Amino acid sequence: EALRGADYILLVVDSSARGLRGLRALASLARESLGHRVGAALVGEGVHSAEIETFCRERGLPMLARLANVEALRAAWTQGAPLTATAPDLSAVFTALAERLAEEAA
Repeated sequence: EALRGADYILLVVDSSARGLRGLRALASLARESLGHRVGAALVGEGVHSAEIETFCRERGLPMLARLANVEALRAAWTQGAPLTATAPDLSAVFTALAERLAEEAA
């Protein structure tokens, strides 16, 4: 129900088998059932990263961001700190993501 009124859906997926299964299910729901535009952001570099990238490429889902610095994300999250304060290198990633989302949603 939460997806119905969305202009654009960003699916944030971790690089695990569970993340890949979730991406498949939600991408199908969002695009095919609801007709929404969808993009993805990959968190981490894992065994299933290549499969996730392939799935997105084959389905025409733009990969809008790659967040490889998972430890910095976890540290910021546990401290309740802004992500960019704990890991300044992520600032550029989030700025680029915001720009891509604006382009995709236009």
